[in-house]
Amino acid sequence: YRYDEQYGVWTDRSGDAAHMRSLVEAGETLRVVGVVQPNGDNSVLRPGIYYTSALTRQLMERAAETEIVRSQLEHRDVNVFSGRSFAEDEANPEELDLASLITVDEAAIEKAFVFDESKLQFDLGGLDDLSMPEIELDPSAMPELDLSAVMGDIDLTTLVRPPDNLEADAGQAGAVVAGLLQGYLDFTTAAGADPADTATNFPAFLASPEAARLLTATDPTAEPGLVTRFVTGYLAHATANGLELADVGAGMQDFLASDAGQALQSEAMGLIDTSSLEAQLQGAITGYMEEVMATYMGEVSSQIGDALQTQITAALEDSMSQLTEQMSEAMSIDEDAFTEAFSLNKNQEELTQLLMSMATTELNSVESNLRKLGYADPADPSTIEIYPVDFEGKGRVIEILDSYNERMRSDGAEDKVINYTDLVGALMGSVTDIVNMVSYVLVAFVAISLIVSSIMIGVITYISVLERKKEIGILRSIGASKRDIRRVFNAETLIVGFVAGALGVGITFLLTIPANAIVYSNFDVENVARLPWQAAIVLVLISMALTSLAGLIPASAASRKDPVEALRSE
Repeated sequence: YRYDEQYGVWTDRSGDAAHMRSLVEAGETLRVVGVVQPNGDNSVLRPGIYYTSALTRQLMERAAETEIVRSQLEHRDVNVFSGRSFAEDEANPEELDLASLITVDEAAIEKAFVFDESKLQFDLGGLDDLSMPEIELDPSAMPELDLSAVMGDIDLTTLVRPPDNLEADAGQAGAVVAGLLQGYLDFTTAAGADPADTATNFPAFLASPEAARLLTATDPTAEPGLVTRFVTGYLAHATANGLELADVGAGMQDFLASDAGQALQSEAMGLIDTSSLEAQLQGAITGYMEEVMATYMGEVSSQIGDALQTQITAALEDSMSQLTEQMSEAMSIDEDAFTEAFSLNKNQEELTQLLMSMATTELNSVESNLRKLGYADPADPSTIEIYPVDFEGKGRVIEILDSYNERMRSDGAEDKVINYTDLVGALMGSVTDIVNMVSYVLVAFVAISLIVSSIMIGVITYISVLERKKEIGILRSIGASKRDIRRVFNAETLIVGFVAGALGVGITFLLTIPANAIVYSNFDVENVARLPWQAAIVLVLISMALTSLAGLIPASAASRKDPVEALRSE
């Protein structure tokens, strides 16, 4: 970036190839210390160049030392790219004043209108035909007419009348050119074109209706001046005939040869004060005539005074008419001087950089500007990345963040709430859903197995009751109650459930040992299968409860057996 003192902004020079080449040559040299490739267990690596935090800190320190960053830090309320405050950019975005980019040289405009005195040929040949009725006059006796002295007495600077509104006309012409530049900028922005490519985009813009409106738009309270019409007429003629805008000399000659150019030249001829020229010539000739008349006054004053005066006047009028025609040839326009009257205050490269810097419509802030310039403060990070060592650590970190956010919200400090993203949790969400679906299916199978096993336990217990009728009859005959009979069978079912649960938990615990060893050797993950002792106790209790429920009906049936019938059974 380079500072523009006139507009008080920093312009982007990234498009300057020479400038960028010098920056690259003066930049830091990086050395590649290694190339990483996938091992046998991984097939894909994230592409890119990896570097340590030392390079990041070095770039941050260099950015903090640049002049544009220091300027932005010292004036945090001013946008260094537009020269205005951020509040003004947001509340009242203004357009670039293109009129200040153009300088109109009024003296050069005056020099553009050239008056060639050598083109004026004052012919007094009509005086040779003076007729002197009945009087013989010797024209050779007349004093010699010194034309150089006569022309020297004429003040030619008073013959050309500059327009009264020349300064306003020059300003109006500058406003027209500024309007065309602003319209061209809007045209390229709307079309997504590069405003620096004037050779292609400016003729296309001049052919648009907006350019036609700008070329014809003038102040309704003021008549367009001659200079303004020369500028707009030349641009319109160049656009209509496909002329190269950069070749102003050839284009202006072609325009002056057109009907519109001839009309403007004729109007420019109207700036010559012919009456003043006639008055000055008459004054000079009058002195000459007084000398002639003084020579012949004594002789012919009474006879030919009136006739001589009439003839000389007619001859002078004829000469004046010829002089008026010659004025159009003597008056010309210097095309080069007219072109030089309008100049840009910046070259093409500087103008392109300024337009790109000032014409942005993006709403910036001091943070976004500093981020764009590569500045960062280690004490004020925008993002912190946390890498937990395991899932338990990740859960603990999330608990700490949630607790902090809840405390900040309760204190009303919403600006201090931390927004975080659990990338691992987001990535594992879909995997968790799949695992849950599989778990639900397995739970359904386990539930079916439990129901079947409970039914089988009930059937086996009932068969045991049928086979032990005689024992039931003996117990009843020696005084056992129905409750005692139920307790016997319930105790048996509880013992069966305890033994089955203990065997299942023990076998599961033994199977976790080889399972963990296999997973650790193949995937380097420890303790993937675990059976906590709390879960083992719960599983044994569930097994005892299910067997007890399955044995309730057979135990109740056994307690209701008739002792007499039970003793009679085989």
